[in-house]
Amino acid sequence: MFGKKLPPDQSARQFYAALMESQCHISWAIFSTPTQNKFAEWALEELARRNPEAVETAQLSMKEVKLLFSRNDSILMKYFWRRFFFSSAAAEIFRLGYFSTDSIKAGKAIVKVTLRYPNGQVRDIGLPMVEERSGWKLAYVENNLPF
Repeated sequence: MFGKKLPPDQSARQFYAALMESQCHISWAIFSTPTQNKFAEWALEELARRNPEAVETAQLSMKEVKLLFSRNDSILMKYFWRRFFFSSAAAEIFRLGYFSTDSIKAGKAIVKVTLRYPNGQVRDIGLPMVEERSGWKLAYVENNLPF
């Protein structure tokens, strides 16, 4: 299914499924461009904070960091994806969530994720999606979702 244009709800579900399987390069591809830019910036700052000599020696820039994301690099698994996984409640969303497209208008969509807990509690969350780069992308940072 990767690479094929999916409806917003299936794209959002694919994002979390890939994350659960540590196929983070797929999740990365489903982030919107502004989200990719912000997270690449954050990752570069974090890497520079932790090991400034290595970043300087390797002459890491945003372009290289984005390449690391697209290649599922182990450094980013440790410093970025682990944090993202826990702060975003990815496991809860994937395991308990039922995804449906709530609305689509002018290249934007809201995917409703209905979380059904074992105790019978039900909670809905909305995931903002944008149509860009030939598919539906998760507009994560543009909508101040938790990180």
